Amino acid sequence: MITSFAPLTVAIGDLVPHPANVRSNSPETYDPENIAHLKASIAVLGLLQPLLVQRIEGKYAVLAGGRRHAALKELAADKAAKGFTAKTKVDCRLVPEECDATTALSLAENITQAPMNAIDEFEAFARMMEVDGQTPETIAKTFGTTVAAVKGRLRYGLIHPDIRAAARGKVITLDTMKAFAEHPSQEAQREVFEALTNDGGYLQAYTVRQALKSRGVQVSDDIGAFVRADYEARGGAVAADLLEEHSVLEDAALVETILLEKLGAAAEEARIKLGFAWADAMVRYDYATMADYGRVYPGPIEPDEAARSASMRSPPSSSSCTAKWRMRASRTMPTTLSTNAWTLWKKKRATCRRPTAPRTSPVQV
Repeated sequence: MITSFAPLTVAIGDLVPHPANVRSNSPETYDPENIAHLKASIAVLGLLQPLLVQRIEGKYAVLAGGRRHAALKELAADKAAKGFTAKTKVDCRLVPEECDATTALSLAENITQAPMNAIDEFEAFARMMEVDGQTPETIAKTFGTTVAAVKGRLRYGLIHPDIRAAARGKVITLDTMKAFAEHPSQEAQREVFEALTNDGGYLQAYTVRQALKSRGVQVSDDIGAFVRADYEARGGAVAADLLEEHSVLEDAALVETILLEKLGAAAEEARIKLGFAWADAMVRYDYATMADYGRVYPGPIEPDEAARSASMRSPPSSSSCTAKWRMRASRTMPTTLSTNAWTLWKKKRATCRRPTAPRTSPVQV
């Protein structure tokens, strides 16, 4: 039984791949894009785990740690990387030349490590910011990833501890836990979690997101973007998120008040422009109300005596009504004003039309 391997330092330029390395037949493992995170980590934190090497033909062949070796070579070749050249020495452990368990040693390192729990990863990112004082930018540099990716992990790591504990205990799924990150306030998360749990139902990501919507409107939503400037001008509270698009306008009542005001003004402007008798702004699509409205179809009619006499006195103009066509319904389809907000229109005059097909579909304003 092999109990230990002698420590030594070896220059990066003296390291070569070992033929017994179990990843030797998968060269894509060492492609630059596949070791970018590892390269960034070594550049900032150094080589945390020594390489396992064996002396072959005057060189030191890397038996375990092939990806680390590839990342070190990338750093040595990168002129922008400070502190790494072909002569830079790194920590290794030397396997005796007579060892007959080289394949087992290489395999053991690759298959005996348990994958990291996702929640542990999220919480570790959060601790780096809260305890170590790092920023999303410095964390991203350390692990060779984007700032947005780091902020995404941080959002999950900052979910209320009770909810994270429920996910660890498999009371809720990981996806359900992530859904709570839709609102940046831990207090709002806790209240929704307790309310849904007390109802005795099975928590799903969908039900969590629906419940959190009553706690405010995200600034990236259509309505949030539509009212945000006026909302902030009136002093409305905003729950800031690490990702700006997930920040929440917390005062739902103020959001709806501003929304109705803006939609009402837009409806009145459209009413005047289109010549309708009235226009109503609605925040939500009401199927029951819409059921009272039908499609308008044109149809020929016989002109009455007054219309016949008028047509004989002068030729019809573009602004006159010839009474040859009329609407078969006194109500028209609604005008769509904006997402989730519908405006219903009623024609001021629906008794006659010019002999051209009228517009029967909703008008997009």
